[in-house]
Amino acid sequence: MKSLVQVIKEHNAAVELTEMGLGDKIGKLFKTKDKKEIDGLANLLNMTDIKVLQAMQKQNPKGFKRMTAKMGELPAMGEETTLEEAPKMKGLSIYGSEVSGLKRTDNGKGRSTLQYSSMSTYTAKPVVLKGKLAFRVEDTQGGFETLDLLSFAKMYG
Repeated sequence: MKSLVQVIKEHNAAVELTEMGLGDKIGKLFKTKDKKEIDGLANLLNMTDIKVLQAMQKQNPKGFKRMTAKMGELPAMGEETTLEEAPKMKGLSIYGSEVSGLKRTDNGKGRSTLQYSSMSTYTAKPVVLKGKLAFRVEDTQGGFETLDLLSFAKMYG
């Protein structure tokens, strides 16, 4: 049976928690007053359960304190942030790249305009075709064709 003093203490603690803000409750629960840590704990509470965080704090208190401080520096998880449009990518730098000594792996079955010979070797230079990566393939006799990446990989990969 609880004594009257214990009942009054529990009641006062419950009233105190209901009158506090969320940050104060988190601070009291994890025994911290640092604003960054409280913000970090709020971010972590959006991701996981209180019991998990308390177990982490118990296992490694210094590391937990450091982690919550770092998490507090990040923007809050619940806040909406406006994403800026990604900057346009500049042209792909493929100049100077050349692959030589290629042999066909499809045994001449592909849609190639080049004469197939099992002894022929090919040289491929990357080019941009319709805004995408392609390869200009030349054989030893001087003939060439331009293949998209998928066709090139099937024939020579």
